[in-house]
Amino acid sequence: MKFAKIGVLLIAVLFSSCSGENKSEDLYKEVMGFHDEVMPYMGSLYQAEKKMKKMIAELDSTATDQKKMMEAQLDTLISAQDNMTNWMREMSAAYEGEMEEEEKITVLKDQLEKVKAISDELKAAKRIADKL
Repeated sequence: MKFAKIGVLLIAVLFSSCSGENKSEDLYKEVMGFHDEVMPYMGSLYQAEKKMKKMIAELDSTATDQKKMMEAQLDTLISAQDNMTNWMREMSAAYEGEMEEEEKITVLKDQLEKVKAISDELKAAKRIADKL
């Protein structure tokens, strides 16, 4: 009877430790899901950036309002790309090395919020690029 109680306790401990591990794994998958969804936009955003720079350079000098609008859109494209690149570096640095499970969860929650914002930013930039 004593061994049965110890066995049940051991199984409970194993399941509780596994569930915590799954939480960080699930968070990591969620973070990377946002990354994987918008990462393919990077190439088309870069191409749109080049095209928009050329379009701005070719504008008539009297088209100041149009130039300002296009420069604002260009800033959006560049900012979105830069933020994604910077986030990838930050994520890599923040998630490297040995960490306790709770620390992983804390880091991943923070990174999840950041990548959600960047995802929205990249989607907005993609809408601009698609209109060119």
